[in-house]
Amino acid sequence: MRKDYNSRKREDWIDPPRNGYRKDYNAGKKTSQPYKGYKGPNKPKQQNDDFKANIGWLFYRDYYRGLETGNANLSEKNKFITSSEFKSFKTANEKKISEALTGFSCVEMEVLPPGLLIGSGISHGIPGAEDFQLGFQFDYTTGLPVIPGSSVKGVLRSMFPMKGESDKTDYIKSLLPGWNDDKIKKLGEILFNHDDLATSETPVFFDAIVSRGVEKKQQNKDPKSQDKKGDILGSDYITPHGENPLKSPKPIQFMKVLPGVRFKFYFKLPKKLQGLTSSDLRSLFIKILEDVGVGAKTNVGYGHLKHIE
Repeated sequence: MRKDYNSRKREDWIDPPRNGYRKDYNAGKKTSQPYKGYKGPNKPKQQNDDFKANIGWLFYRDYYRGLETGNANLSEKNKFITSSEFKSFKTANEKKISEALTGFSCVEMEVLPPGLLIGSGISHGIPGAEDFQLGFQFDYTTGLPVIPGSSVKGVLRSMFPMKGESDKTDYIKSLLPGWNDDKIKKLGEILFNHDDLATSETPVFFDAIVSRGVEKKQQNKDPKSQDKKGDILGSDYITPHGENPLKSPKPIQFMKVLPGVRFKFYFKLPKKLQGLTSSDLRSLFIKILEDVGVGAKTNVGYGHLKHIE
């Protein structure tokens, strides 16, 4: 007589682990084969899975996991983050991104010593731990460092004069000889004040993305061999000056983009604006970025850039 399997209950088919072993229905006894768990989408996290995600996710989502039990391994995570190479995190959509940005103005710039600090205002760090105490800006998809387009726009806008800022007016005049105050003011309004909908004359500032890493030890000095690979991030320290800076100083560890790393800045520029061509605007932006820098602590040398032809 054929057995009716459809009449069997669901729990007869599903066998939970019993003492680490599964039940062998055919033999009617336990086997020596260990229970290996579910193999589907919700399978248990394997050892070292922490270090397979992108560095942005690790820094903000998984960094302090295990801290309550003393198993956060912050030093190991710091080491992994600062040793991550650019070639390990190339996005699968790199070609599509390049195609989408075809026709836009591209400027490649290299980070100068001592490095670049972006996103320091984002909350991160706990007192007394060996973690990175300052926040950092990562691209959500790739996990790579990114300079937001809003930050690029803010740096450029900061050098155009507002009311009564004669020193900035003189600075723009040095870059645009022959321009008067009213013409400079009008240019700044068109470039940065977009209260209404964007027009064909409205420039667009895109995020600056990493285009090349750099070898920390500079073992290989061939620039071509460093293209699209190498290290990106390193650690650094600052010591805040308290009431008595010479008594028990407490250095703060933070993360930075290494000197030599390159970023590509993308702009959508009008063909002509206030008598300036798109090439003229591009040169103007390059000069301002080189003079001012981007990110935090530019007054002590961080965030300065050099244009790469």
